[in-house]
This record gives sequence, C-alpha cells and structure tokens, in this order.
Amino acid sequence: MYGTALSVSGAYLLTCGKDRTFRLWNPFKGALIKTYTGHAHEVRDVSCARDNAKMTTGGGDKQVFLWDVATGQKIRRFRGHDAAVNAVSFAADDQVVVSAGYDRAVKFWDVRSNSIDAIQSVCAWKDSVTSLAITRNHCVTAASVDGSIRTMDLRAGRATADALGSEHPITSVRASGDERCFLLSVLGGRCVLLDRGDGDVLAEYRGHVHDEGAFVFTLVPIRPRWRGERRSLRPLPGVSLRPGSLAFNPRPRRLSTPHLTPFNGPQCPSSRGSRATTRTSRAARRTARWCSGTSSRRTSRRR
Repeated sequence: MYGTALSVSGAYLLTCGKDRTFRLWNPFKGALIKTYTGHAHEVRDVSCARDNAKMTTGGGDKQVFLWDVATGQKIRRFRGHDAAVNAVSFAADDQVVVSAGYDRAVKFWDVRSNSIDAIQSVCAWKDSVTSLAITRNHCVTAASVDGSIRTMDLRAGRATADALGSEHPITSVRASGDERCFLLSVLGGRCVLLDRGDGDVLAEYRGHVHDEGAFVFTLVPIRPRWRGERRSLRPLPGVSLRPGSLAFNPRPRRLSTPHLTPFNGPQCPSSRGSRATTRTSRAARRTARWCSGTSSRRTSRRR
C-alpha cells in the first residue's frame, strides 16, 4: 500500500497500492466496502472530499483523477505532471484539487472547470515532494525528500519553510486536529512532532523498522487511557504499506501508522499491551533526549 486517507468524520478509510487499485474500508470492523480500478500504474495517494461524494487519486502514470464514490466512475482527468504523482488532496472547500510529485512541483486544479491544465504550479523544492496537508485556513503544506516542509498561504501570497535538513528526508506530513502541530514521518523509523507556529520540534517518536517485510495498517490511540478503560487496536490484514504514511482520525483522536511484520510471520500481530503514552509531563521530560540531533530552521518569504 502506498497511501491512506480517512474521511472527515473518521467513519471510512481509503487505501491505495501497487496493484493499481484503491479501496474503501470500514476501519472499525476491518471490512472492505468497495474496490476501485482505473489507473494504468500504481496508485500512490487518495483523498476524499468533505461530503464523501468525490475522491481524487494520483499515481505512477502521472495522472490525477477525480472520482464519483458511489458509481466508481471517473469524473475528470488532470494532466500536467512530468513524473509520478506522490500526493493528492482537496482544498478550498473541495473546489480545488492539489497534487505533488516526483517532478518537485505542487499543482492546483479547478474541479469546477472543464480544463485539464493546472491553474497554478509551484516549483520550490530541491527534490521529490512526497506529501500534502491542507488546513482549514486554506493553507497548503507540502513535505519533500530534501528535508523541508513549506506552508503556502495562497490568499496572502506568502510561503513559510521549515527545514530539518537534507539528512532527514520527510515522507509524510499531517496536521493535528487543532492545526497547531505537524506530524512528520522521517526516514529512519521516526515521527517528528513540529510546532506550526515557530517550527520547534516538540517530540519524536520511534519504533518502526525500515527492513524488508509486509506492513499491517493499525489504528493507534494517541490520547492517555482513562482509568479503568479497556481499548484494543484493529489491524487491517492483507495489505502492504510503505513506511511513511500517516493519517489522523478526528473523531476518536487516533493516529494511523504502519506496523511492520515479517513476510513469513503472523498476518496480524497481537496488539494486546500496545499503548501510546502521550502524557504531557512525561513527554516534556523526554523531549530533550528525543530531539537530540534534530533541529528545525524556519524561513519565511513573500511571493
């Protein structure tokens, strides 16, 4: 699997992968609802509109498609990327589709227009753009393998850049529910929590191992467990996931991350005893040790 996306309500999960398909799941029951086909190459990312009526996908065929969820038919095809498309997302109240790719470009497409050409293209990165995050104030944040994330305020014509350095390639970026923080997935088995306001590294999470193997997608609680509360994690078997895909579930406050298991190991490892410790006091004590050697440099420019 290359990409994952949760609906706005958190009730549905979309996955896409190397088999040229993308799928709609019920993440709480682990049930497959529907499988969609139409790409000529692997599907690298998928995103759902707020009304759950439309989806957009991008893949190795350099194409960006707009889909009808109910019928599974293509509504629009956008062309313009010179290389594979790594990330897609809706923006501006679902009136614009944003895409990013190996061609180091972020492109914007008007959903209401019949044109297949992009209405705007931004080329400000030194390497492949791997992920996108859209916030409610119509800002677009893009992460790159060059170790930087750039937040573009299209209405104000301003861009802000946070750089972790080329030695920290970023594979995925997601905004928290309150949009005060960005969660970055960095090669080397780490997730970095970045303050959106000043670019400071708040915490770092380790545990994923980037070896050869199959991946099982797991919903991980990120809030402290209440006294006496019993919770379990639900893996979705039968899928493989490249390291780096992240997704917030807004309703139960969960974070979706890949979990690694050997090819010949059990298909769904037991999640009993797996707990996510997020208590503020404990995180504060460990921040200095977690973030050793990782810094963020912020630059701002007006276009």
